[in-house]
Formats: sequence, C-alpha cells, structure tokens
Amino acid sequence: MKYIRTEDGHIFPLQDKTMTEYLYQENGDFKSSKIIARADSIEKLCDCFIKIKRNKGCKDFILKFDHTDLTRLKEQKLKYPESPVYGAIHVENKGLIYVARMNDKGELELL
Repeated sequence: MKYIRTEDGHIFPLQDKTMTEYLYQENGDFKSSKIIARADSIEKLCDCFIKIKRNKGCKDFILKFDHTDLTRLKEQKLKYPESPVYGAIHVENKGLIYVARMNDKGELELL
C-alpha cells in the first residue's frame, strides 16, 4: 500500500496517484491539506521513532531513534511488547506528532 504525508502533520493511505491535496474530516469539519511526500511504507514518511521504555517500579522514559535503528526497534518490540514504539513526524507549529504505532508483529499502523 502507498501512503501520503500532508503539510499539516497527517499520514493517510494514498487513494489516487494524481492527488495534490487531501480532503479529510477532523472534529466534524472538512479540511484540506497539501500533500508533501509519498512513499510505499509508513516508516519512510516518519521523521523519527519514539520508544517508551517501561520498567517495573520505575517511571516511564522516552527514547528517540532514527531510521537506522528501525530494525533493532522491531526486534525489541517482539521481545518487549509492553514498551510501545511510535512513528512520529515534526510539524512546524505543532511540534512532534505521533502518527503510527508499532504492533506486536513489528509493523507500523496508522493512529
């Protein structure tokens, strides 16, 4: 499946290869956003990956990874399914936004 990334910080499945803008509904309102990137996978559209490390008796803490660490993150997710991994993108006015979550098989799924 192919995916698109919009300028306002969303990733959607690609519906039409000729699209230049994406129309979507958010909080009951229709919005339009310019498409800025296309890719064959969600991973390629993410800017970074976030792992929330959970240890018994300790506070959760967040670790940030880039694309070179993705294979290792998938392996760790299989070993430690209780520690979520997210795909995130940076949006200028909104900061870091989580757009996908890694499932127990090590695959990213859109939020």
